[in-house]
Amino acid sequence: DYAGERVTMDQIDKAFCQEYIDYLLTEYRPKGKHVSNFTLHTYYRILNGALNAAVRAEIIKVNPFTKINNSDKIRLPESKRSYMTIEEVQEGRVKNAYLFSCFCGLRISDIISLKWKDVFVDRGQYRLAVSMQKTKEPIYLPLSPEALKWMPERGEKTSEDHVFDLPSPTMVNTLLKPWAKAAGI
Repeated sequence: DYAGERVTMDQIDKAFCQEYIDYLLTEYRPKGKHVSNFTLHTYYRILNGALNAAVRAEIIKVNPFTKINNSDKIRLPESKRSYMTIEEVQEGRVKNAYLFSCFCGLRISDIISLKWKDVFVDRGQYRLAVSMQKTKEPIYLPLSPEALKWMPERGEKTSEDHVFDLPSPTMVNTLLKPWAKAAGI
């Protein structure tokens, strides 16, 4: 939209890049709407990356964006994000799965393999239709309200998706061991 379809590499200089930045900041309004700085920064990065690739391919000698002051470039707005570490997320998921197993009586190995197709409602009662991993015997297990508190929402998951999004069995065991030790088990 900015330059048309017939721009050649020798036309992309410092002025072109500065005008492109100005266009994004002042005129670019797809469908008449303002665009977030994150999107504008992404567009800037795409052109900048393409020009860096052109330098590596020896199509141009220098990326013209390097001649523009950093203060004139599109920057990402500072964001303050609260986040959990991977370990905290995994620990939370493992905790929920473990407590669910405590309230429904399944082994953690059976919880790891539990899929949404195994969860159903029979006359208002949530049940699990599972074959115990150790015995291979099928059981139809009613779920108590306490067990249901620890079961995640299904959301967009399919019948073949696992109920609990857990890390590897090794990581599950690593996270469970300190809890068992603290409980004297």
